[in-house]
Parts: sequence; structure tokens; C-alpha cells
Amino acid sequence: MQNKMTKNPWFVILFSGLFYWLAHSLTRPLIALYAQSLGISEVKIGFIVGIYAVLPFLLAIASGGMADSIGRVKVLRIGTILMLVSGIFYMIATNIYLLMIAQIIAGLGQMTVWLVIQVLITDSNQNQAERIASFTVYNTIGQMMGPLIGGFLAEKYSMNISFGVYTAFSVLLVLLAFQLKEPATNRIDSGTYSIKDMYTKSFALLKNREIIATLLCTFIALFILDVRMTFLPIYLQDIGISPFKIGILISLGTSTALFIKPIYPVLIRVLGIKTLLILTFAISLSLLFITPLINHFYSFVLLLVFSGIALGINQPLSLSMISEQTSSNERGIAVGLRLMANRLAQFMDPILFGILTAVIGIKLTFILIGLLLLLLSVVTISLLQVKERKRKVPSLKEKVL
Repeated sequence: MQNKMTKNPWFVILFSGLFYWLAHSLTRPLIALYAQSLGISEVKIGFIVGIYAVLPFLLAIASGGMADSIGRVKVLRIGTILMLVSGIFYMIATNIYLLMIAQIIAGLGQMTVWLVIQVLITDSNQNQAERIASFTVYNTIGQMMGPLIGGFLAEKYSMNISFGVYTAFSVLLVLLAFQLKEPATNRIDSGTYSIKDMYTKSFALLKNREIIATLLCTFIALFILDVRMTFLPIYLQDIGISPFKIGILISLGTSTALFIKPIYPVLIRVLGIKTLLILTFAISLSLLFITPLINHFYSFVLLLVFSGIALGINQPLSLSMISEQTSSNERGIAVGLRLMANRLAQFMDPILFGILTAVIGIKLTFILIGLLLLLLSVVTISLLQVKERKRKVPSLKEKVL
């Protein structure tokens, strides 16, 4: 088995994505509920959920550069070990301070693991749309099953048992990471690469409007996903829906991405990136605008399936955009920038949601956050339109010729 996995790194990468999302999706909806069970206020819950993203936001670029520099597999192994350590802290977190420590370590470990997996998956341009679509299927299975497992165990036994299963998935990730070997093509001369170089290269990438549009795209998608994973469960619990049914709803929202694999390459070819973005923004934002208007379980089933399709397209779409705009030796830093946008969303979402909920209530907060993200969506599409116009306008030299 070990020889088979060593010879087939694609197999290891796919299953690493699966176990990563099983672990991440299992705990993410439970953190706010667990903090609530400890008697922690909504504002402090927002801080606890948000602190998960602080170090990843600050270190995403450096981690991407490190993956390009010292070796991607080496960085992946460090990340999986950090996830394992965070699982131990989750299991013993009986107060706000231990829970915060668990969140900080989990945030750093999960960011590192997810960054490297994405870099490895986009490392080859051969059949890339199909590869990303296959990768999305494995991720979706993890995103779908994680909340179901976590919700069932939390309701039937306790949240500590759920955290124990998260730790077990982290162990599997460690074992998989040590099956991978570092290809020579995945490294550059580490002695000539510095943190200053990483940030210089990052700022150079940010001069590209399409890179900025990609970062905004992933920020918006992750913001909505994080609302779905953290504050939607609180709203659902407030209207009387049980933890297991909450897990079912979140799993349904992610399971729709399974249908993306056969149609994603076709959608890219037929509609193009800009049109596809407009559609996915419009549909995914419905989750925020419609949630406060309904309170029936089956209404939420329809809403989460409908919005889940759009969010399922949005994630591989932003990866395709990153891959198109960067070369292989820039990929680690580019994915680091993308993860930086992700973690900024995961930091701002709980802080904004916690404060606004305390001031205006959770229903109005959903709508206000929806309006803010709608504005950002318009800006994202505008950036792509400006880029398209520039491509269509011939230069003076071309006019003369």
C-alpha cells in the first residue's frame, strides 16, 4: 500500500484533500455552538471564531514562499502535525483560553495544509480543469460528511467526541503527508530566497487586476461559506433545529458541489469566467438575503442546495483564475495570497457578525452583510471588465501595423 501511494502522489493529494475537509468541516460549525455551551457571549464567540484566521492571514504569503523555497511536502508535514496538536487542545478545552489556543494552532496548521495541497493540485497545466474538478469532488465529500459526523456525534454523545474524531483525521493526514516525496521540480534554491523576496513578488502579482479580482472572488465566497459554517448554525439552533439536523443542512449545502465535476469544464468553455462569476455571486448571496425570511427546515434544504451549487463552482473557479495568471514558480505565493484573502474573510466574518448581531440582531445582520458582499461582487466584476477592455483596445504600434 505504501509503495502504491508513493508511486501515485495524485492519489495521496486527493485523499489529503478529503481528510483535510473532513477534519475542518467537522469542527468549524461546532466551535460557536461549543463556545455558547460554555456560557460565552456572542461578541466573545465572534472573537474566538475569528482568532482562528489571524496568524494564517499574517503568514499566508510567507508560508507560500516557504513552500516554494524549502519544499512543499516538508511544509505539508509541519501543517499536519500542527492540526494534530490542535485536536488535542480542542479535546481539553474547558474554558475560553484553551479554546483560543486550539483555534490559533488549528488555524495555522489548516492554512498550511490547505495551501500546499492547492499548490500541488495546480502544479501541472495538463488537463487542469478536469484535475481541479476531480479534486473538488473529494473536497466536497469531506465538506459534506464532516458536518454530518460532527453534528451526529455532538448530539448523540458530546462535542468532545467530535473533537476526538477531528484528531483522528489529523493523524491520517500526518500519515499521508509522510507518504509523499518531494519532487526536484518543486524546489527552488532556498539559499537565494528571502522573506523580502516573497513580499516583493506578492506586491508584483497584485499589480495584475485579474489577481485582485481573484482574491476578491475567493474573499466573497469564503465569507459566505464561513457564515454558513459558523453563524447559520446559531440561527438554526435559535429557531429550534437540532444539531444533527443542522449538520444535515450544512452537508446538503456542500454536497451539491459533487455535481460540478462533469459540468465545470463545460461551463468555463461556454460561459467564460466573467459570466460564470456573475451567476455564482447572484445565487450564493441568496443565502444571506433569504435566511432571515424563512424558519422551516425544508425551506432551508432548498436554500442551501440552491446556494451550494454556486459556492461549489466559485471555489474551483478562483483556483483556475490563479493558475491562469501565474507561472509554476509563483504558484506557492499566489496560492498564499488567495489563502490570505480566505483567512481575512474568516477573521472579519465572525467579528462583524458578532458585533452586528449584538447591536441589531442576527436577522438584520444577515441582510447587512449580504449588501456589503453584493457591493464587493460588483467591484470584482468591474475589475474583470476593465481588463477585458484593455485587451480589446489595440496599442498604437498595432494600429500603425
